[in-house]
Amino acid sequence: MESADNVFDTYDGTTQLSEAETALLKDELRKTEEEIQTLKQVLLARQKHASELKRKLGLNPLVELGNDINKGLKAVTDTEAFQKTTEVAAATADTVKHKWNDMRNSSLFKSFESKLGTAYSSVSETVIFTLLSWVAISFIELAALFHAAL
Repeated sequence: MESADNVFDTYDGTTQLSEAETALLKDELRKTEEEIQTLKQVLLARQKHASELKRKLGLNPLVELGNDINKGLKAVTDTEAFQKTTEVAAATADTVKHKWNDMRNSSLFKSFESKLGTAYSSVSETVIFTLLSWVAISFIELAALFHAAL
């Protein structure tokens, strides 16, 4: 009698299986399905056990997610590409900082800054004067109403 593996290995799809070969394959299929079911049960039991251990250790999905994210970030930051990119970004930031300072110290920028400051002062003085005038007028009107009521 052949094993199920031998029957399967020699079957080419064109020949008919004998009753014995069919029975052997069906028996092998039943055993395989039983093994799969047993493995599913064992896996489920192990998953429950792992969940219980995690609960006892105070690990919840949120903590695990945080740990996974931290591990992922560390893996990224440890790469040579990230380190080179960081160096380039730092050098670029330093260059921009120096250029900005050079520009701020230029006569054109100082002139613009002075004119902008003058315009701001003028506008703020106008706004303050307008508000004070409004308050004074309101106070005078209120005093007149109070005097008229006497």
